[in-house]
Amino acid sequence: MKRRSNLVLRLAIQDCRTEWPSALCMILAVTAVLVPVMLLLAIRSGVVGQMRSELTASPQAREMSTVGEPTVTPAMVAELRASPGVAFAAPRTRLLSAAGVMRTRDLQKGIDLDLVPSGQGDPVVRGRWQRDSVAVSENAARQLGIKAGAAVVLVIERRNGDGLAQQVRLPLKILDVVPAGQSRSNLAQAYLPYQVIEAVERWREDAKQGSLAQAHAANRADAKQRRYSGIRLYARSIDDVPKVRQLLQTRGLETASRAGDIRLVQRLERSMTIFVGSLAVLMAIGLVVALGAIQWGWVERKRFDYSYLRLLGMERRQLFALPVVQAVLLVIPAIVAAFIVTLGAQAVINRLFAGQVGSLRGVSNLSLTDSLLLTIIAFVVAMAGAFLAARNAARISPVVAIRGS
Repeated sequence: MKRRSNLVLRLAIQDCRTEWPSALCMILAVTAVLVPVMLLLAIRSGVVGQMRSELTASPQAREMSTVGEPTVTPAMVAELRASPGVAFAAPRTRLLSAAGVMRTRDLQKGIDLDLVPSGQGDPVVRGRWQRDSVAVSENAARQLGIKAGAAVVLVIERRNGDGLAQQVRLPLKILDVVPAGQSRSNLAQAYLPYQVIEAVERWREDAKQGSLAQAHAANRADAKQRRYSGIRLYARSIDDVPKVRQLLQTRGLETASRAGDIRLVQRLERSMTIFVGSLAVLMAIGLVVALGAIQWGWVERKRFDYSYLRLLGMERRQLFALPVVQAVLLVIPAIVAAFIVTLGAQAVINRLFAGQVGSLRGVSNLSLTDSLLLTIIAFVVAMAGAFLAARNAARISPVVAIRGS
């Protein structure tokens, strides 16, 4: 079996050498079809791919915050957390209650900041949460002159019924400093588990609660009756943002997000995929017909030679395989030539449009996935074009060689 395969391969190579004009035509035909498709895919990958990368690089694009102060129930939060498109969800307390003063350990520096509900799984906070953990925004860290691992004190104040100020001091440790680009807000912020912020709100508004621990216990006691004024949520991917936003709207929650930017990228990606795909299908059909015609004529000119091979004992399936092997051999240099031309054209395109298309680093960028896909398609198209010629070769009778015509 191996000897027969080697024989077919040797005959295919020798035939390509002999019929080099036809072989060159096949190589040029495949190259001419692959180059424009490759360039279009490279532009699609360069433009849409970079726009998508910019959106996925930061969790900010997946962040969704409720607008105003809608009523959010614990059951609603639990339902959202169970949704397959949601990566993280934490309820918000009233904005006036979600504020505090953070001071350095020596109490020499202090700033007012907003308290943001967070916890384990928060996409913008790195590290594992502990009981005394807190993350701060880059703005807050810069003002306090601190970094991850530093000890700080969070000071919470309230006024009692007599108008006297009362304080609670929480010694905390900086778990992480959240970069400015990770959140839509540039304000000084402290990220705390939402249960802590709930306790702060309860302590501030209920004079009966003497400490945050008591306030936390009271919140747990009436958890089912608890109502929140919003929710902070992250979708698992930018593709999940529209679906999660729609889910929130069905619950009567309007959100602020980058859904518009995401829809623009999705529409652009879908439109370019349809355009390039349709063009590739049409060109592939044309290429199959062209290659089929070339190889059919190739076989017809070699009818006597094929018949003589049958007379010498070559099987029909070997003759059938001969045009297919030739097509595979010829598509290899065609693919290499197409890649060389595409890479050269890609460099020219990127140089021409450098700095002219927003923040895009390059307009054209052929991805490895697209390259592999096109390579596979090229082999399939070449073999499909050789199919009719292969059937014609397999039907040639040894009688032709005996008759001598």
